[in-house]
Amino acid sequence: MSKLKCVEKECKHNQFCLCNKQCIVLDDDAVCCSYQKRQPTDLNVEFALDDMPPADIETAISCNDLSCFFNKDCFCRASDVKIDCDAWCETYRRK
Repeated sequence: MSKLKCVEKECKHNQFCLCNKQCIVLDDDAVCCSYQKRQPTDLNVEFALDDMPPADIETAISCNDLSCFFNKDCFCRASDVKIDCDAWCETYRRK
């Protein structure tokens, strides 16, 4: 489980730069397959500060990029992971 920061603001799972999915999948190029573009029909609600998710949420990350240093048995073992604005894992480090 990792602390996941996501700056892909167009993703429907992004809430205050945190992913609201319990598990995401990265493909063999370290790109988030769980990304889903926010649609205009998606409910756009402003959240009160009390409704903000806690900063210590951890997300399971299934990773298919076997060349990444943090990939252990197809799961990411990095403690802090950042997904960039193109849904690519910035934490990726080549073995």
